[in-house]
Amino acid sequence: MFDTLRLKLSIHRREALRSAGGVIITMTSSQSSSLDNDFVMESPTCWCGLKTPLKTSYTKKNPGMRFFAYPKYNTGDARCKFFVWADIFQLLVENILLKENKAWKTWDDVLRREYAVRKREEKVREIAKNLKKEKRKLLCLY
Repeated sequence: MFDTLRLKLSIHRREALRSAGGVIITMTSSQSSSLDNDFVMESPTCWCGLKTPLKTSYTKKNPGMRFFAYPKYNTGDARCKFFVWADIFQLLVENILLKENKAWKTWDDVLRREYAVRKREEKVREIAKNLKKEKRKLLCLY
């Protein structure tokens, strides 16, 4: 299931995301069983419109957990209270990508079927053209 996503998120896209402020989240096996171990995603934007950096929690309750938060959350400027755990955000992004991938596959299937229909129509026109020629030949014989 994630092989398709892995193909979609090629090295070129990874580099583009890095240069555009994206982050690569590498989950350890203890943190994730069903998540992709090397997943590229763009940093989310907080409610104020700022890019949120990927941070790591050093609390006793959540040691080593990664999260995205308002860039100035620990400076006393509590204007925006944006906060999301990285693994939850990753699941949302993966879900969106899976749905996007399914939509593209459906579109690809529609285009393939449309192409097949056009080929059949072309074949029918060719047969009709040949039948007209044969009809003219037969009319000339009588």
